[in-house]
Amino acid sequence: MQIRICVLALTLANLSQPAYWAGMKPVSLDEAHSLPVWRRPVALLFVTAMAMPIAFYAWYALLNNFVVEAAGFDGADIGLLHTIREIPVFWPCW
Repeated sequence: MQIRICVLALTLANLSQPAYWAGMKPVSLDEAHSLPVWRRPVALLFVTAMAMPIAFYAWYALLNNFVVEAAGFDGADIGLLHTIREIPVFWPCW
């Protein structure tokens, strides 16, 4: 837990430095139309829309293959694993 907090603090400290943002400027949507296709916001949207399912199913296949073959989980155990994995999502709500 301390490692995660330390990494988060270092990341936020780096983002707060003016040098990090020096080469970046806000671009309005009107200005974005003049950018090359690969630099437009819609290109990032398409790349993200294609990459997310691929990454999710790769993770899902690796996880399920590991827990079934190496750990010997059955269906109920995998359900419990996914339930426990989702608990940290609800912590900020408390």
